[in-house]
Amino acid sequence: MTMIVDRSLGRELKEALRHHGCVVLVGPYEVGKSQLARHLASEFGANSIYLRAGSSRDRQRIEGDNGLVRNSAGKLIVIDEMQDFDSGFDLVRTEIENAHIQQRDVGQFLLLGSGSLETGKLAAIKLGTKALTFHLSPIDVTELPGHGPPIVGDTRIEDVPNTVPIAPANDRVSLDTLWMRGGFPGSLLASNEKDSFEWRRRYLSAITARGYERLHTALSPSSVYNFFERVAVAQGQTFNVNNKLLPEQRPCLDHFEDLGLVRRLKPWFSNQTKRLEKDPKIYMRDSGLLHCLLNFATYDELRANSAFGHSWEGFCIENLIAASKGYARPFFYRADDDAEIDLVLEFSKSRICAIEIKGKTSKVTSGFARGSRVVGACCHIVVRPIPESTDRSTTLRDAMRTVQSMAQQL
Repeated sequence: MTMIVDRSLGRELKEALRHHGCVVLVGPYEVGKSQLARHLASEFGANSIYLRAGSSRDRQRIEGDNGLVRNSAGKLIVIDEMQDFDSGFDLVRTEIENAHIQQRDVGQFLLLGSGSLETGKLAAIKLGTKALTFHLSPIDVTELPGHGPPIVGDTRIEDVPNTVPIAPANDRVSLDTLWMRGGFPGSLLASNEKDSFEWRRRYLSAITARGYERLHTALSPSSVYNFFERVAVAQGQTFNVNNKLLPEQRPCLDHFEDLGLVRRLKPWFSNQTKRLEKDPKIYMRDSGLLHCLLNFATYDELRANSAFGHSWEGFCIENLIAASKGYARPFFYRADDDAEIDLVLEFSKSRICAIEIKGKTSKVTSGFARGSRVVGACCHIVVRPIPESTDRSTTLRDAMRTVQSMAQQL
């Protein structure tokens, strides 16, 4: 039997398809978009059709007066590789509009692309409000066995829909494994640490080898890789783009932030103009890619290095932001009097959560309390890499549950 993990976005996609009819799924390369879409299609059975726009045979089935898009009523039509099929967006839009005018049924469309930027931009231009766009991120802590319904042996006590294979039977995926390897399926599912590390090396090589001349004529693969190294070294630190990046690398920050590989965390200010003027903190969003860029192949190597704390901080921040389900705006806070908060989640002006992220033994300073008063936090959490929550410290899993609860109360 195969251990499964709930890709929570699957349920949201099903609900969106049921009520909206057209959904665009974007995300970083190799994050599992096609796998999730195939699983959704399998639930529709004979009423689903999976097509690749990059296949000439499938392209012929999509286009034409008798094409599948024009005969979609009652079906789920999944079209992958949409970044190479501009006219496909036009076909879908036209079919939705005609069905509305003629007051007839229309199928459900799930459109995917290997590059979130290209696909998302085309969807926004050609489909507008006729489609909902979702971003699939790497696997997070909530999707690992143990966070949700309890597991007995290899089977969940309650069936969880919209799941994808995550690990062989009898093999648990621990939080430390996710932290070390990151959430990309190709890395997380590798049979051993060496294979996982090599997958990440190949992934970074593939990402940097793509053509980025449209961002800057002087961008080469080595320059793009150097950009990632600079971001990795600066993990969790304030980042002045003009001082720390070469001129040709500066457009990379926007590009890879939009793609979902880099996070730019802005400082919290009551004056919103200052948020735009001050330097942000910078993070590699996937901890596995961070460790590969810093050349940490094992957990012991990471733990012996000073980068351990920055890695743990970034890993927690990504998972806590994911737990907010998009209902909170994330910031950090730092003042001249040493008041500091690692993560500020602003659900509303009156519902703000202040989160401090610490190692097992490092102390929480009085600056956290001062910062919490300034931002007006109604919730205070100190997260540590510990097995169980205590009165003063919380595990990452429990902290995420608290954040999820705040999101559900909105």
